[in-house]
Amino acid sequence: MRHLILPVIIGSLFLAGCNITPEQRISRHRVYFDGLPSETQALIRKGIVELGFEPKMVELALGEPSRVSKRVTATGETELWIYEGGGAGFSVGVGVGVGSPSSYGGIGSRSTSSPRETIAVVEFQHGKVTQIELRKK
Repeated sequence: MRHLILPVIIGSLFLAGCNITPEQRISRHRVYFDGLPSETQALIRKGIVELGFEPKMVELALGEPSRVSKRVTATGETELWIYEGGGAGFSVGVGVGVGSPSSYGGIGSRSTSSPRETIAVVEFQHGKVTQIELRKK
């Protein structure tokens, strides 16, 4: 049974890395965050983005985007940060059995993939958020 502990720990660490909170991102960029106005800090802590935010503020609030694309319009170049949900999943199973005349055990893992759904698009122009699109399920 001891040899099953390592795979379970590794799986837990993998899953924990997928759910980084705004507070964890803030702690990594404390000096930058502490220099922001208190109203902006409160929004970032709640995971809220507003027009005029800089890319670093959005990253603190929402994390890194799933994808980034650029587009050129009549008013200039815009950068789109696309945030997606769903997609890959991971599960771990552990089993132990006892039978006559032997005992047996096993561990299995499975990764799954489902279509990723766009949940938010943040548009930047000249280094500032100019448009926010949130999609509800």
